[in-house]
Amino acid sequence: MPDPGRLMRIILPLLLAGGAWWLFTADPSSVIQPPVVLKDREPDAFIKDATYLTYSKTGTLSSRIQAQEAWHYPDTDEGELVQPVVEVYQTDAAPWVLKAQRGIYSASADTLRLGEDVHAVGIVGSGHPLQFGTESLTYLNAKRFIQTDQPVKMTSDRAETTAVGMSVSIDDKRIDLHHEVQSVIYP
Repeated sequence: MPDPGRLMRIILPLLLAGGAWWLFTADPSSVIQPPVVLKDREPDAFIKDATYLTYSKTGTLSSRIQAQEAWHYPDTDEGELVQPVVEVYQTDAAPWVLKAQRGIYSASADTLRLGEDVHAVGIVGSGHPLQFGTESLTYLNAKRFIQTDQPVKMTSDRAETTAVGMSVSIDDKRIDLHHEVQSVIYP
Protein backbone atom coordinates (compact mmCIF):
# COMPACT_ATOMS: atom_id res chain seq x y z
CA MET A 1 0.00 0.00 0.00
CA PRO A 2 1.45 3.41 -0.95
CA ASP A 3 2.41 5.83 1.80
CA PRO A 4 -0.19 8.70 1.87
CA GLY A 5 2.39 11.17 3.25
CA ARG A 6 4.81 10.47 0.40
CA LEU A 7 2.00 10.75 -2.14
CA MET A 8 1.00 14.18 -0.73
CA ARG A 9 4.65 15.36 -0.84
CA ILE A 10 4.65 14.57 -4.57
CA ILE A 11 1.17 15.87 -5.52
CA LEU A 12 1.16 19.10 -3.46
CA PRO A 13 4.24 20.68 -5.13
CA LEU A 14 2.81 19.76 -8.55
CA LEU A 15 -0.50 21.45 -7.71
CA LEU A 16 1.27 24.57 -6.40
CA ALA A 17 3.48 24.76 -9.50
CA GLY A 18 0.44 24.36 -11.78
CA GLY A 19 -1.49 27.06 -9.92
CA ALA A 20 1.45 29.48 -10.08
CA TRP A 21 1.87 28.80 -13.80
CA TRP A 22 -1.85 29.48 -14.41
CA LEU A 23 -1.76 32.69 -12.36
CA PHE A 24 1.18 34.13 -14.29
CA THR A 25 -0.04 33.05 -17.75
CA ALA A 26 -3.76 33.90 -17.30
CA ASP A 27 -5.30 36.51 -19.58
CA PRO A 28 -5.04 39.84 -17.70
CA SER A 29 -8.42 40.96 -19.06
CA SER A 30 -10.09 38.15 -17.08
CA VAL A 31 -8.87 39.69 -13.84
CA ILE A 32 -11.24 42.32 -12.42
CA GLN A 33 -9.70 45.75 -12.80
CA PRO A 34 -10.83 48.62 -10.56
CA PRO A 35 -11.87 51.84 -12.29
CA VAL A 36 -9.51 54.76 -12.67
CA VAL A 37 -9.83 56.64 -9.38
CA LEU A 38 -9.68 60.40 -9.33
CA LYS A 39 -7.99 62.04 -6.33
CA ASP A 40 -11.23 63.03 -4.63
CA ARG A 41 -13.36 60.14 -5.88
CA GLU A 42 -12.99 56.67 -4.50
CA PRO A 43 -15.55 53.83 -4.60
CA ASP A 44 -16.81 52.42 -1.32
CA ALA A 45 -18.27 49.24 -2.83
CA PHE A 46 -17.65 46.87 -5.72
CA ILE A 47 -20.30 44.44 -6.94
CA LYS A 48 -19.91 41.60 -9.42
CA ASP A 49 -23.06 40.51 -11.31
CA ALA A 50 -25.07 43.45 -9.93
CA THR A 51 -28.87 43.60 -10.20
CA TYR A 52 -31.15 46.52 -9.30
CA LEU A 53 -34.92 45.95 -9.35
CA THR A 54 -37.68 48.57 -9.41
CA TYR A 55 -41.29 47.77 -8.58
CA SER A 56 -44.48 49.69 -9.41
CA LYS A 57 -46.85 50.98 -6.73
CA THR A 58 -48.93 47.81 -7.21
CA GLY A 59 -45.91 45.59 -6.54
CA THR A 60 -45.23 44.36 -10.08
CA LEU A 61 -41.72 44.35 -11.47
CA SER A 62 -41.19 47.59 -13.40
CA SER A 63 -37.53 47.38 -14.42
CA ARG A 64 -34.37 45.37 -13.93
CA ILE A 65 -30.89 46.87 -14.32
CA GLN A 66 -28.08 44.32 -14.47
CA ALA A 67 -24.34 44.81 -14.91
CA GLN A 68 -21.30 42.58 -15.06
CA GLU A 69 -19.54 44.83 -12.55
CA ALA A 70 -20.49 47.95 -10.59
CA TRP A 71 -18.67 50.45 -8.40
CA HIS A 72 -20.52 52.76 -5.99
CA TYR A 73 -19.21 56.26 -5.27
CA PRO A 74 -20.59 57.67 -1.99
CA ASP A 75 -19.62 61.30 -2.72
CA THR A 76 -22.10 61.50 -5.63
CA ASP A 77 -24.25 58.42 -4.83
CA GLU A 78 -23.56 57.17 -8.35
CA GLY A 79 -22.73 53.74 -9.64
CA GLU A 80 -20.41 53.01 -12.55
CA LEU A 81 -21.64 49.95 -14.48
CA VAL A 82 -19.82 47.65 -16.89
CA GLN A 83 -21.96 46.15 -19.68
CA PRO A 84 -25.33 47.19 -18.24
CA VAL A 85 -28.56 45.64 -19.51
CA VAL A 86 -31.90 47.30 -18.70
CA GLU A 87 -35.23 45.52 -19.03
CA VAL A 88 -38.30 47.78 -18.79
CA TYR A 89 -41.38 45.63 -18.32
CA GLN A 90 -44.81 46.28 -19.85
CA THR A 91 -48.10 44.55 -19.06
CA ASP A 92 -49.26 44.32 -22.68
CA ALA A 93 -46.00 43.75 -24.59
CA ALA A 94 -42.52 42.33 -24.35
CA PRO A 95 -40.08 44.38 -22.26
CA TRP A 96 -37.86 47.06 -23.71
CA VAL A 97 -34.22 45.96 -23.53
CA LEU A 98 -31.37 48.50 -23.47
CA LYS A 99 -27.71 47.40 -23.66
CA ALA A 100 -24.41 49.30 -23.57
CA GLN A 101 -20.76 48.88 -22.71
CA ARG A 102 -20.81 51.46 -19.89
CA GLY A 103 -23.36 53.15 -17.67
CA ILE A 104 -23.60 55.64 -14.82
CA TYR A 105 -26.55 55.19 -12.46
CA SER A 106 -27.53 58.21 -10.34
CA ALA A 107 -29.49 57.06 -7.29
CA SER A 108 -30.65 60.58 -6.35
CA ALA A 109 -32.07 61.26 -9.85
CA ASP A 110 -33.04 57.60 -10.51
CA THR A 111 -31.48 57.86 -13.99
CA LEU A 112 -29.09 55.69 -15.95
CA ARG A 113 -26.79 57.24 -18.56
CA LEU A 114 -25.71 54.59 -21.06
CA GLY A 115 -22.72 55.02 -23.35
CA GLU A 116 -20.49 53.20 -25.80
CA ASP A 117 -22.35 51.14 -28.37
CA VAL A 118 -25.90 51.52 -27.04
CA HIS A 119 -28.58 49.24 -28.52
CA ALA A 120 -32.28 48.99 -27.67
CA VAL A 121 -35.23 46.84 -28.69
CA GLY A 122 -38.85 47.61 -27.85
CA ILE A 123 -42.47 47.63 -28.98
CA VAL A 124 -43.98 50.85 -30.31
CA GLY A 125 -47.62 51.95 -30.73
CA SER A 126 -48.09 49.91 -33.89
CA GLY A 127 -47.15 46.74 -32.03
CA HIS A 128 -44.10 46.19 -34.21
CA PRO A 129 -40.67 45.61 -32.65
CA LEU A 130 -38.23 48.45 -33.14
CA GLN A 131 -34.44 48.42 -32.76
CA PHE A 132 -32.20 51.42 -32.47
CA GLY A 133 -28.57 52.20 -31.84
CA THR A 134 -26.80 55.35 -30.64
CA GLU A 135 -23.63 56.38 -28.83
CA SER A 136 -25.32 57.49 -25.60
CA LEU A 137 -28.74 57.90 -24.03
CA THR A 138 -30.37 58.57 -20.68
CA TYR A 139 -33.02 56.29 -19.17
CA LEU A 140 -35.26 57.98 -16.56
CA ASN A 141 -36.31 55.02 -14.44
CA ALA A 142 -39.24 56.54 -12.49
CA LYS A 143 -40.73 58.12 -15.64
CA ARG A 144 -39.92 55.09 -17.83
CA PHE A 145 -38.57 57.48 -20.44
CA ILE A 146 -35.58 57.31 -22.83
CA GLN A 147 -33.89 60.38 -24.32
CA THR A 148 -30.81 61.22 -26.36
CA ASP A 149 -29.46 64.16 -28.31
CA GLN A 150 -27.10 61.91 -30.29
CA PRO A 151 -27.56 60.51 -33.84
CA VAL A 152 -29.87 57.51 -33.82
CA LYS A 153 -30.43 54.73 -36.36
CA MET A 154 -33.73 52.87 -36.02
CA THR A 155 -34.75 49.73 -37.88
CA SER A 156 -37.95 47.75 -37.94
CA ASP A 157 -39.48 45.17 -40.26
CA ARG A 158 -41.13 48.05 -42.16
CA ALA A 159 -38.62 50.94 -42.18
CA GLU A 160 -35.14 52.28 -41.53
CA THR A 161 -34.88 55.76 -40.01
CA THR A 162 -32.03 58.03 -38.96
CA ALA A 163 -32.35 61.14 -36.81
CA VAL A 164 -30.45 63.36 -34.43
CA GLY A 165 -32.08 63.25 -31.01
CA MET A 166 -34.96 61.13 -29.81
CA SER A 167 -37.41 60.74 -26.91
CA VAL A 168 -39.27 57.51 -26.09
CA SER A 169 -42.20 57.35 -23.69
CA ILE A 170 -42.39 53.63 -22.95
CA ASP A 171 -45.81 53.69 -21.26
CA ASP A 172 -47.35 55.85 -24.02
CA LYS A 173 -45.57 53.76 -26.70
CA ARG A 174 -44.56 57.01 -28.38
CA ILE A 175 -41.32 57.98 -30.09
CA ASP A 176 -40.43 61.56 -30.94
CA LEU A 177 -37.57 62.15 -33.38
CA HIS A 178 -36.02 65.61 -32.99
CA HIS A 179 -33.90 66.70 -35.98
CA GLU A 180 -32.63 65.65 -39.43
CA VAL A 181 -35.13 62.79 -39.75
CA GLN A 182 -34.79 60.57 -42.83
CA SER A 183 -36.73 57.36 -43.43
CA VAL A 184 -36.89 54.58 -45.96
CA ILE A 185 -40.22 52.73 -45.84
CA TYR A 186 -40.32 49.15 -47.12
CA PRO A 187 -43.35 47.92 -49.08
